[in-house]
Parts: sequence; structure tokens; C-alpha cells
Amino acid sequence: MTREELLTRWETLCYDRRTIQGLAVIFPPEVVQKPARSLFGRNGKGRHGAFCFGDAYEVETHKDGHLTRAKVEQVPNADSPFRTSVTDHATKAGHGTKISTIVSKSLISEADLRNLIGSKFLMDPSFTVFLNSEKITFTDVSGIHSEIIEIDSNKKVEVLVIGASHSERSNRLRGVAWWVNNRLVGSPSWSNPHTGVDYLDGRTSTAKKYGFVIKADLLDQFVTPDWLGFRPGPLVTIINEAVDAFVRAELDKLLFGTRKETKKTVVDQNKAAIANLTPISRKRIGTFIDEIQQKCISIKESDLSNAVTVFAKLEQARTGYDLLRQLATCPVDDLERWNDIMSKWSATQAELVLDELDRRLKLIDEMERLVHDRRTDELHELQPLFEKGLWIFGPQYESVEFCSNRQLRTIIRKFQNGEVARLDAPLDRPDLVTGPVGVWDAHSYGADGEVSGISKVLIVELKKGGFKLTSKELDQAKDYALELKRASAVDAPAQIECFVLGSTLDPFASLLDIPQYNIKVTPRTYETILRQANARIFNIRKRIENLRLVEKTVDADVEEIIGAGIQEEFVA
Repeated sequence: MTREELLTRWETLCYDRRTIQGLAVIFPPEVVQKPARSLFGRNGKGRHGAFCFGDAYEVETHKDGHLTRAKVEQVPNADSPFRTSVTDHATKAGHGTKISTIVSKSLISEADLRNLIGSKFLMDPSFTVFLNSEKITFTDVSGIHSEIIEIDSNKKVEVLVIGASHSERSNRLRGVAWWVNNRLVGSPSWSNPHTGVDYLDGRTSTAKKYGFVIKADLLDQFVTPDWLGFRPGPLVTIINEAVDAFVRAELDKLLFGTRKETKKTVVDQNKAAIANLTPISRKRIGTFIDEIQQKCISIKESDLSNAVTVFAKLEQARTGYDLLRQLATCPVDDLERWNDIMSKWSATQAELVLDELDRRLKLIDEMERLVHDRRTDELHELQPLFEKGLWIFGPQYESVEFCSNRQLRTIIRKFQNGEVARLDAPLDRPDLVTGPVGVWDAHSYGADGEVSGISKVLIVELKKGGFKLTSKELDQAKDYALELKRASAVDAPAQIECFVLGSTLDPFASLLDIPQYNIKVTPRTYETILRQANARIFNIRKRIENLRLVEKTVDADVEEIIGAGIQEEFVA
């Protein structure tokens, strides 16, 4: 500052920096600052923080070759609470401002000062903070730890998790900060820069306490020229998704205790309505509260309580009176049947069984409607149905992870944890490739019990309605399987089972079995596969038997509050 600027700004207690100088920080011409840094302060009171340590302090500032020194001291019983007097005015090259005082009160230990100053400014790498001539780094500040996010075997992103012991007055120096080559991209924010979805409400104390620094040097080629963000790209998307999942998981852990107390509070506020519900409905309310706290992180306690009130009323109306009304209209024979059913099954078990059966029957009906229609889009209409109905191909596919309609290169990357194998024909694309994850034969295991590879892969090739399968289509599926083996995308002992589906089947198109490579290619007409689906529906009996073993569960937090309330009423 010049002498005139110093006197004007320092003598004005509520100096309106933003109106007079604008929102961006003004740097000397020789200092390149991209992007331009925004202000942190608002009314200029922070400059007088030195009064916390002494009754007077000194300001030394130089600009445009001129040096100004001034003394600022408190003035008791005067019209102004302090007085600024210039003590020296000379020439000096360079620029900068220094505030100093002799500490006579409120002495802070070096360790506490290191944490206070370091945790406040380290999220922005353009700040360099020294304490007693020693530079402060993240490793010097308590409450900060480093985590590594593995994108794949060759790509890693370091994340610094900041959990200060106190909340900042502003969220400007908190949130998620992206660094590339130790340079800030954009500004720290609690909003995902790629999706715009907020992690936290920046106005809350939690948002002013925690922070994340993402060291994403891998994205140096994607930074925009103004350093305000990233250009779109596959790597940008992959890293953002990984970081997004990490930040949300960390916030879930950090906020677990707070959410639990809030949950108990809103249950207590609605105890009268919830206590009269069935245990199943009370569990639904507990699950509803958990999900709404995770998805609506910034929701207020009062709004959450109102939502629980509405949900409890809906459960009350749905579970009690409607059931009594229906039972009142039942014939005597039906009442006896209902009594027999309820003596053997809980409502939850019956609901799960009927939902599963209804889902499968609707899936078969939809397949029967589409498979023989030449206008059917096998990619967008048939494929999603078969993804949901892998159980049609055998009970071993009841539970699988699958990668739909991806190039073989993508398939290998998914199943080999990012190690891209060289494929001779990487653009060949099967419609569906799956790797079972059940313990029966999801993975192959070594002698030490660790997963050592993939034991089985299913390949499904879908053809349009009216298409006739020939040996050519079977050879195509065989080539997919051989390509996976040749590229070492799966282990040599891994079994690959291929199904080729069409409307009709050429008499000479028969099963291909290649035992030396553990490959089998089976042609099937849609008519045959749907008959198998209807037959396998009867396996629902096994699922019913398993459901009998499922223990009745409750929400512990809800029951703690409701149980306490019931006990208090009993004592009264």
C-alpha cells in the first residue's frame, strides 16, 4: 500500500474492501496469478487481530518503490478506539506488507499456532506460510492425514483429508480443492465441479471444519487455460467418480455420530406416531431417515422431522386400517387360508417372495413380446432384459456382476483391475459379458485362500427377431472366447460359456465344445430359452425355503427411542 492507502484503509474500521477495490486480489505486475484469487475478508476487522497480543502493533508496507511504517495503538476513552500514526516514509524496492507486535498477552504455543495458521491456509498452494522462519507443510499440522485412491495399477491419486479441531468462520478455505502440479484448479468448494452436486451445505459448521485436497497431477493435460476447471475426457470422468465416492464415504464416517444423534432426535419428536406402528414399519422409517440423511446432506433437522411425520402417517394409514378393512370383507374360507399362511410366513417373507415371482414373470412376458419382432432394437430393448434375467441360463447365474455392451478392451480392463491386455481384435463386441461373483465359482482361489483369477465367464450374443442362427454366428462367439484366452484376459483354466440367441436355428448349427480351452458355444432359439425361463421359475421354491432362515430385523436406533418411551409410560 502507499502512504495514502494505508491511512485511508487502516483508519476505517469497517472499510468496504469489496465495493472500493472489487472482489479480486490485486497483485503487482510482475506477479502472475492464474486464476485471479478472490478475497477472503469482508470488512477489514481481521487486520487488527494483533491487538489480541498487545496494545499496539506496527505496520510496514511498500509499493511502487515507497516504504511506509506506521504504529497502530489503542486509545482508551477517545472518539476512535485506535490511532494510526506514520513513523517513517522512505524509498524501498519490492512490495509487501508486514504486521508485527511484541506479545504481552494471550501467548499461543508454537504447536497451537502451527495448527491454527497451517490448517487455515494450506488448502491453497499459492499461500506460503512460515513460522519462526520455518515453512509449514501438511505434515506439520495435526488433524490431517493422507489417503491414496487407486484408479488402476498405474494410476493413483493422493487425497489429503483435513479435519480441523475448530470451525473456520468462512467456508472459503474449506471444501474440496483440486491441485495439479501443486497449483490450485478453480477454488475450494463443497460442490462437485463435474456434476454440480453439493457434498455439504457450506453454511454449516461441519463444512467449515473439514476439507479435502485432491492431488490430481494425472489431469495436467486436461486443465483449462484459465485454470478454473478441467476439460472433459475419459480420465477426468474416471478420476472424478473415484474421488466422488471417496469423499462421500469419508463424510459418512465423519458425520456418523452427528447423523445418529439427529436420527434419534427426530424419532423422539415423532415418538407418539411411530410407537403405534408395526416393527416392520418402524424399520422402514429408520431406513428412510438413514437414506435421506445420506442423499440430502444439507437437510435441516426440522425439515427431516417434518418428513418423518409425513412418512409415519403414510405407514400408519397403509399398514393398519387398510388390512382390517380387507379382512372384514373376506369370506370365511379365505380367512382360514390367511390364518394358515400367516402362521407359517411373516409379512416380509411373503412380500419378498411375491415381489421376486412377479418380477420374473413380468420379465418373461416382456421377452416374449419382443424377441420375434423384427423391429426390436436388440441393443436397447432386448439386452437390458437379458441382463436382468441371467438366471435363465442357469442357477449359477442367479447373482452376477456384468459389463454390458463394452469393447473387449473395456471388458479386460474391468475384470483385470485396469491392466489393459493387447487384443488382436479390440473392436469386436459381444452384447453381454459376465463374471460370476458367487462363492460357487465366481473366482478361482489359490492355496492361501486368496482370489487368483476368474473361474467362469458367460458370453451372450443376441440377434434380431426373425434372425436364423448358422454356424457362422457360433464361430463368431467362439472367436470372442478365444480372443479373451489369447490376450490372457482370463486365466487358461477359466471356463467360458457362450450362448448365441436367435429366432430360428439352422440344422447344421450345433453345439461347439472346445475342451482344450474350456470353451463351449451353445445355440438357442428364443422360444427354447423362454421355455427354460418358465421352467426355472419353479426354482422359486428354493428361495422361499431360504427366506424362512432370514431373521427378523429391526432398526436399533428407532427401537431405542420407542422402547424407552414405552417403558416410561409403563412406569408412569
